[in-house]
Amino acid sequence: MEIVHPESPYDFADRSRFLIWVEKGESCWEWLGNTDSRGYGRLHLQGKRRGAHVISWEIANGPNPAGHEIDHKCHNTLCVNPEHLRSCTHKQNLEHRQGSNARSGYRGVHQSGRRWRGCVVHNYAKHYTRPFDTPEEANAAVTALRNELFTHNLLDRKV
Repeated sequence: MEIVHPESPYDFADRSRFLIWVEKGESCWEWLGNTDSRGYGRLHLQGKRRGAHVISWEIANGPNPAGHEIDHKCHNTLCVNPEHLRSCTHKQNLEHRQGSNARSGYRGVHQSGRRWRGCVVHNYAKHYTRPFDTPEEANAAVTALRNELFTHNLLDRKV
């Protein structure tokens, strides 16, 4: 790590032990150590098993606020580059998720009869688009709706 936050909970020995498992690339810094079943790097430090990305963020930024998670802006679960990480709430982390398990192939787009409709869940309320003839049209509408309602959906904002 080039920058160590003055309130970082990790001493020099902890940071050195962390860094031996990091391969710094041009963009992402790949974690080479142990991983959990979801593909996140893990390291045992100070008597606890911690996420490698959390350790990296806390070295650079100090303790993570209570109730916050560390989100990978790059969507690479093995990345520990602190510039690719951010502290956010669980809701904000979910806003930034990628991919779809919908049959349409688009996040939040589902078939409704013979037409396609978008749905976004925001603060426990469902927000629907009008029906469209194609899933592509519904995807454009649901992306616009997410951009209106969400604050942390970086992938939608790139479109």
